[in-house]
Amino acid sequence: MRFWAIKRQLIGVLVIIFPIVLLGGYLFIRLYPTNSCVDSIKNGKETEVDCGGPDCQPCLGTTAPPREIWSRFFEVERGAYDVGAYLENPNFQAGSREFLYTFRLFDSDNVLIAKRSGKTFFYPNERVFVYEPMLVTGNRVPIKVDFNIDSINWERFKADEPLEVTVARKDFEQEPHPTVHVNLANKSLFEEPILEVSVILERKDGNAYAASRTVVENLRGGESRPLSFTWPTSSFETPTNITLLYRRVLQ
Repeated sequence: MRFWAIKRQLIGVLVIIFPIVLLGGYLFIRLYPTNSCVDSIKNGKETEVDCGGPDCQPCLGTTAPPREIWSRFFEVERGAYDVGAYLENPNFQAGSREFLYTFRLFDSDNVLIAKRSGKTFFYPNERVFVYEPMLVTGNRVPIKVDFNIDSINWERFKADEPLEVTVARKDFEQEPHPTVHVNLANKSLFEEPILEVSVILERKDGNAYAASRTVVENLRGGESRPLSFTWPTSSFETPTNITLLYRRVLQ
C-alpha cells in the first residue's frame, strides 16, 4: 500500500511540474530569443518573422534592388546587334516571378536607334544573364547601351531542389562559323522539363564580346545532350574564357 501511495504522490507532482516546465520554456524563448533567421518565429533582433534586423535577410518591404554587373551590345552582322545585361539578386529569400526590362541603343549623337523590351524572372541570390537577340539598327552604329528594369515584384521563394546538371564538354571552333559546342549532363534521376542555357564569350581582360542563348527541354535523368551556339559572322576571335549559365525556367 505504501508503494502505491508514493506512486500517486509522484504522479501528482509530475502533473503540477510539467505545465510549469512548458511555461518556463516558452517564457525563456520569448524573453531570451536566439538569433535564428529560419525558425518561423519573430525573435532576436528581427523586425518581422525570419527577416530584418542586423542578422537576417531584409524583409520584402526593404528588399535590395538587383545589381547590374555589366551591360553590353554585341555585333552579330552589319546593322544587327545582340544585347545583354549580367545582373545579381542580392536577396537570399526574395525572388521575382516576373520583372520587366528595356534595352536601348544610342549612337554617337546620343540618338536612340533601337529599343527592345522583355521580361524574365529571378531566383533568390542568383546571377542571371538577361539577353535579347538581333536588334536592327540599319546604317546607324551604336556606341552605348542602356539597360533599365521597368518593374519588379518581389516575393518569398521556398528553396528548390538543387540543379544536378554539369557541363561535360565546352569548346570553341572557328570553321565554318564561330561555334561553341557544349554537352550538358543531367546527373539526377529526374527529368528537367525546361532549362534556359546562356553562353558568354570573354576576352583576356574579362570583357564579354559575344553571347547567345537556347532552351533545353525534357533533359532526362542520366542524359547527356550536345548543344551548339553558332554566330553567322565569318571572322571571330578565339575566346579566353567561355562562361555557361543554366537554370530551371520558373513555372
